[in-house]
Amino acid sequence: MACVLAGITAFSLLMDVITLMLGQGVDSRASAANKTLAAVGAVLLAATARSDRLPAGAAVRAPSAAPQRLHIAAWAGTPAFVPYAVMKPAWACGGTFAG
Repeated sequence: MACVLAGITAFSLLMDVITLMLGQGVDSRASAANKTLAAVGAVLLAATARSDRLPAGAAVRAPSAAPQRLHIAAWAGTPAFVPYAVMKPAWACGGTFAG
């Protein structure tokens, strides 16, 4: 679904490319950049979706567990986002955070 939505976003990129080839400028550079990024995203999403398929008879390896040090780093780093999660709604309501 994300691939389809990215493709829809990039739909009029062809018109921008034709306009540039004819020596005219695009209406909005930001819009053209957005369409270009959407097209790249659609291609990457489609490639990722297709890469999940295995050839017939291919063996599937079981996933391995992450090292213990990585687990500890993840558990220690997760609470670091709590102040950010508190700060953003405070700013959205017009308040200040930490002074």
